[in-house]
Amino acid sequence: MGTKASRQEKAGQIIRGPHRMVTAMIAFPSSVRVWLAVRRTDMRRGMNGLALQVQQALGRDPHAGDLYVFRVARACASAP
Repeated sequence: MGTKASRQEKAGQIIRGPHRMVTAMIAFPSSVRVWLAVRRTDMRRGMNGLALQVQQALGRDPHAGDLYVFRVARACASAP
């Protein structure tokens, strides 16, 4: 009795356990700091431009092992 796997299951995003379904996540050590950008970021800057932004705005080394999350400039306010 094979069932058809969903797109997420095929991509490895969902793990089925004996009692529940769990979404797979990226795990990183608790020593890693996560920095969230509050303002929109122009992603056309590329990796070097984003690293420069981290250096200038935060005064941090972008290669020190912390995680930086940027918000894209074209964020939709609502879905159709």
